Amino acid sequence: MSRANLVAAAVELTQPAVTKILQKFASLGLVEILRDARDGRNRPARLTAAGFARVGDVQRSFAPAFDRLLAGWTADGLEHLITDLTRLTARMDQMEGGAVGCPASNA
Repeated sequence: MSRANLVAAAVELTQPAVTKILQKFASLGLVEILRDARDGRNRPARLTAAGFARVGDVQRSFAPAFDRLLAGWTADGLEHLITDLTRLTARMDQMEGGAVGCPASNA
């Protein structure tokens, strides 16, 4: 499965839909679409400085909701949550293709 198809599976969209979204983000200056010197069909994308700033804005916008969600948790409870989420992320990365819901993945 191609990298583009893995990304599409991870976000439950088709590969053409992901491509269209990335093109829109590129037109807004949020991502830069590159060329792969080894494979002209491969078009890696990376966040621009404006893209990183936008991600930060979005993350900060979630802060009030996370504050309400985690209200009352102890420091020990939050540490356990972080540990478990880190383990879950590592497990997902180990799965074939690294994509949740990917047909090739074996949970």
